[in-house]
Amino acid sequence: MTGEDLFQYTDSFETETSFAEYNLSLRCDKIIYTNVAQIFHRHWHTHFELLCFTDGRAVINCNNATYEAGPGDILVFNCNDIHVGYSKTRHVEYYCLIIGRDFFGETNKDECSIKFLKPLFENKILINNYFKDEEIQKTIALIAKLIEDKCDGHELLVKSHCYTVLYHLFTRHRNTTTLPASYLKTVRNMDRIYQVMSYIRANHSQKISLDDIAAYTNTNKYHLSHIFKEYYNKTIWEYLMEVRADRAEKMLTSSDMSIKQIASLLGFEDPNYFGKMYKSLKGVAPSQVRKETKSKQKRQEEL
Repeated sequence: MTGEDLFQYTDSFETETSFAEYNLSLRCDKIIYTNVAQIFHRHWHTHFELLCFTDGRAVINCNNATYEAGPGDILVFNCNDIHVGYSKTRHVEYYCLIIGRDFFGETNKDECSIKFLKPLFENKILINNYFKDEEIQKTIALIAKLIEDKCDGHELLVKSHCYTVLYHLFTRHRNTTTLPASYLKTVRNMDRIYQVMSYIRANHSQKISLDDIAAYTNTNKYHLSHIFKEYYNKTIWEYLMEVRADRAEKMLTSSDMSIKQIASLLGFEDPNYFGKMYKSLKGVAPSQVRKETKSKQKRQEEL
């Protein structure tokens, strides 16, 4: 299974499921990328995730800290960590282990769950984002193999090995430098960012002002602008333009609407301004995208 299959980020900068629950309790795959510049877009989620790199090199940014990852390196994304990844080599491979909050059952039923699992998913226990650990790497590879083979009773071993992974994380790689209280403040700020993005994705074709967004999130507009830029590394306006450019790309390649019509549907009164914005973000003019799309369709019809 490839990274495109897992994250489904090939069509747009942000998909409608970018910030939603993945509706899974456990997943462990080997992810392989070839000739892909960005291996996953900036996003966060409420499940726990580990990447164990086996080949190639990548640059991962997590909560504005940057790590270069290669064979033997492990990246951990705590619940609500903002992360984005880029490849540095033509070929990149890593195991991806995702543990949902319901995988181990109710987190308030026994001493183990109350002491470790519940705090982990509530960000009261944090794991370091970057480290090396050969034993964890081997265990995750084994989990992936068990899930792939699906032998009778493999679920028992998978759960057992997941507990082993968590044991090593808690005892060897627990983050004791970040205070839970300060991290919970970060989570609250990210909730506001999610509200901004949800509002923009739902209303990107309308005239949107910062006052509108601030009212929707019930947050001071200056504070909202500050935390969005701090955590997402873009301004709210830049994000709005990127969403519109992605929607425009879909329309240019999958519809017969004129560029003027597309610009109007996306909230641009001036088609020329729309064209400049699109080219600045996509590196190519809308007219060129339309021309290349028609040329490709013609070649396919001739085959």
